[in-house]
Amino acid sequence: MANTIVLKGNPFRKEGIAVAAGILPGDLLELKNVAFRDNGTGTYGVHSLAAPTYKPQPIFAIENEVYAGQGPLSKLVSDAYAINDTMILGVFRPGEEAWAWLKNDVNANVVIGDKLMSTGDGKLTKLTGATAVPVAIALEVINNTAGGAPVRIRVEVL
Repeated sequence: MANTIVLKGNPFRKEGIAVAAGILPGDLLELKNVAFRDNGTGTYGVHSLAAPTYKPQPIFAIENEVYAGQGPLSKLVSDAYAINDTMILGVFRPGEEAWAWLKNDVNANVVIGDKLMSTGDGKLTKLTGATAVPVAIALEVINNTAGGAPVRIRVEVL
C-alpha cells in the first residue's frame, strides 16, 4: 500500500481551494472558478463530466505534504479536504504515475493496460463508448464491479 499519491515522476505542484467537503487525495480535479481568492489561489472540485469527449487535464488532489493551517492536520492519503481548505494539487505529465480511485461500477473490472476515463465524480473507470477520451491507463488488475466503494488503483497518466 502506498502512502503517497505521486508514485513516479515529479508533477507540478500547486495549491487550490476546495469547493466542497470530502475531496480525497487521488481524486481527479478540475478548475471550478477562475475568480481567484485573496491568496491568489483558484477553486477546484472533482472532475464533473462522465465519459468526456475531451482529455481532462490530469490534476489529482495529493496529500497535504506541508500543513499550513488551512488543510487536514495530518499528511495521510486517507485525509479528506474540507470545504475552503487549501489543497495540494499535482498536475501530472504523460508517463507519470498516480494512486487514483477506481469507481465501483459495472465497468470497474480492469487489467493492466486498460484505458481509464472520468466518471464525473473524481473517480476513474474503464473506457467505454466511442467518443470518450481516457486520462490514464491501469497499471494493475482490479475487479471492483461488486465493490461497495471506490478503491485505489495505480495509473499512468496519458
